[in-house]
Amino acid sequence: LIFIFLVFLLFRDYHKWTVVILSLASLFMQFSMWIEQDMFCYLTFVMVILFPFKSSIGFNQLKTFPLTVPIIFVTISLVTTNLFVDSAHRHIPSSLLEICMMFNTYIFWCVWKEKPKTTLRIFIRTTILFSLILAVYCIYEGISKQNPYIDFMNSNGYYPDVLFRDEIRNGIKRVQGFYGIYTTVSGLSLNFICIALLALEKRLYHKNVLFITILLLFVMIFFTGMRSGIVSLCICLLMFATRRNLRIKTIIPLFLVLIVATVLFGDFFQNFYESIIHTDKVQGSSEEGRVLQWEAALIALKNSPIYGNGLGYTFSELIFWYPQLVGADSVWMSLMIDRGILGILSYIFVMIACFKFCYKNNKRLIFYTAGVLCSQTIASVTHFPLYYVF
Repeated sequence: LIFIFLVFLLFRDYHKWTVVILSLASLFMQFSMWIEQDMFCYLTFVMVILFPFKSSIGFNQLKTFPLTVPIIFVTISLVTTNLFVDSAHRHIPSSLLEICMMFNTYIFWCVWKEKPKTTLRIFIRTTILFSLILAVYCIYEGISKQNPYIDFMNSNGYYPDVLFRDEIRNGIKRVQGFYGIYTTVSGLSLNFICIALLALEKRLYHKNVLFITILLLFVMIFFTGMRSGIVSLCICLLMFATRRNLRIKTIIPLFLVLIVATVLFGDFFQNFYESIIHTDKVQGSSEEGRVLQWEAALIALKNSPIYGNGLGYTFSELIFWYPQLVGADSVWMSLMIDRGILGILSYIFVMIACFKFCYKNNKRLIFYTAGVLCSQTIASVTHFPLYYVF
């Protein structure tokens, strides 16, 4: 019913609801539908089909679109992998879906070009409202150690593959919010904090709401226990280290907040620091575990170095031969196994295009791109494709 309603809204106002759906893509990816695909997959197909009829720009911007060449390389990589791997590991529908999802970046680009102010307003409102709801819920989950939303969705069969996770790190339950795993919440926190800070800097939304949202999002990302997310956030925050922002009236409140946080949560920060310096002291990935994972990935790469072993090969087959791949979080690890050197190069082209675009238009955003790349390299964010950094 939700899917049908959203399709109806796309027909009525393609511009507005394309922005809303793409802003909430990670949430729609949770809902399972037909042929083991999620709701966002089908919404993507609908948006791509409607695009030529609803967009006044159409395909006229393809020559100037920054990701056109990377999309072509990703497509070549997917086609090559499907042509040469064993038939058991060919996933043509998944490949078509990934190409369409990459095309979403072009759709958003065109929507932005057509109505920049309207697009920005809808995007900011949708993102801030959703991030506030998610942060409040995650903090409740971390304190109560319960997740009634996941329980309800599982009991009704809407989230058949999502389990309630009760892992504790640094004395706090690792929050998963509306998602299957805390890595998604960590990645969303990273993006939402940057968006909220930019909105605050540019005065794009209510100041008090943004202050509260940012504060709760910082708490939420710590509650995930994701070291990679927090380190990556520190990189992203460098884009706000400007002369305008680093004034006394800004530094003093931040300094006071840090003092209060250190006094109230000193043990938590100490445990977090120890978990980064001494990875073997916490539950989860360690330095030794990472080395074993990369060794297994290199063995698989040698088996088929150019085009890989097939989409989904890492977690559908190889993981049974090499159990150490459980928790193989780096996006590059699954790329090298599934799609080989061509897959790695195609995504390197995506990141180069993003860095190039930032350098030409707003050099500060290089820190954001670097932070997201760091996050995906250490522990890939589920339901956040790497090219969506654009």
